[in-house]
Amino acid sequence: MAEYACLKCKSTRVAHAQGKCSDMSSVNIGDKEHMGYLPSDLGIGGGDYFDFRYCLDCGTIQYVWPLPKTELETDEVDDDEEY
Repeated sequence: MAEYACLKCKSTRVAHAQGKCSDMSSVNIGDKEHMGYLPSDLGIGGGDYFDFRYCLDCGTIQYVWPLPKTELETDEVDDDEEY
């Protein structure tokens, strides 16, 4: 596997986390909460799956930041929708 360097500190100590959580995820942003499928607009996966890299030195999740406001923040989430 190719070596991956952190986007922030350039460390090569970058972990890749991935897995399946089915519809069992929970996300809180401020006082708003979502339970069910993982929203796809958080930069860490979506639906049944999470998939992200993070730096073991500085803790930064490897993605392009900042993200626009999420559906959860804008109250546009349909709790029955499958992501």
